[in-house]
Amino acid sequence: MTEIHKSGPVAVLTMQGKLVLGASSNEFRATVEELLKTGNQLFVLNLKDVPYADSAGIGALAYNFSNVKAAGGQIAVAEVQPAVRDVMEVTNLSSLIPMFATEIEAVRSLSMN
Repeated sequence: MTEIHKSGPVAVLTMQGKLVLGASSNEFRATVEELLKTGNQLFVLNLKDVPYADSAGIGALAYNFSNVKAAGGQIAVAEVQPAVRDVMEVTNLSSLIPMFATEIEAVRSLSMN
């Protein structure tokens, strides 16, 4: 499940539950694609309620990063749980997608660019 709100020009997606193969990773891809189609280019993914991501979930994150970047946008993550942070670091996604301790810091970083 994903809740969406705007903070200035930034679309903030607060995700809940495991980001895994199936409905959760498919919904995540579709949500970002739809937001891109409606003109959103700045995204913060708040992962405070995502305790785990499997390879499909990380794949969906990489897919969304690529689509957002190709559209001229930016994406950042906030409040990443340790298990998800570990997978992002192992897959080197952490070097592509900036991670922030709080949603406010992530929104501020994208709003300033």
